[in-house]
Amino acid sequence: MFVSQIISALILTVLLLTVPFVWWLCTARKRKGFFGWLGWTRVRTDEPARLLLATAVVLVVYIALSVLLIPALSGRTGDVAFSGLGWAALAPMLLKTIYQTAFLEECFFRGFLLKRVGARFGITTGNIVQGLVFGLMHGVPYVLQGHTLLLGVVLTVFTGSLGYCMGWLNERLAGGSLWPSYLVHVVANLFGTVLVLVGIV
Repeated sequence: MFVSQIISALILTVLLLTVPFVWWLCTARKRKGFFGWLGWTRVRTDEPARLLLATAVVLVVYIALSVLLIPALSGRTGDVAFSGLGWAALAPMLLKTIYQTAFLEECFFRGFLLKRVGARFGITTGNIVQGLVFGLMHGVPYVLQGHTLLLGVVLTVFTGSLGYCMGWLNERLAGGSLWPSYLVHVVANLFGTVLVLVGIV
């Protein structure tokens, strides 16, 4: 299982980082390193308390709403293959949680998409676009798998709103750093991971 998760992570790395990497090579490689260009930089803020409070609020609201969605998502999440395996699935789940979803999605959505669209049309527009695409990426697969349109819409709005809030944290409160949204993403994913490992979802 761990080997298959590594292969899955490598495939997703190619899918989500190829376009950003080529874009960086063609436009910015002489000015800044690739990961710095995406936003993996030190947090810069004049209001650390506000940043910490806002990050905590986004995380708590996300987890609270996730709990409300548990009945609708039971047996339908992307982690269902891990369900019931207990702690034997911990290593592949951590790889998926910390790297495959949180790190790669932050690189692409809040790093590449938000910042490139934002540079052209403004940060607010960039944030709306990345939030919408992030939401659709999470909601549409459920509809394509035969689940109800309502579930797809709810997941799209839910994850899209979370994506927007994470982009706002980064750009408005952290000087464009991806670290706040990555922290929220990792903790939120770990919450879901524990629910799967103990068989709740």
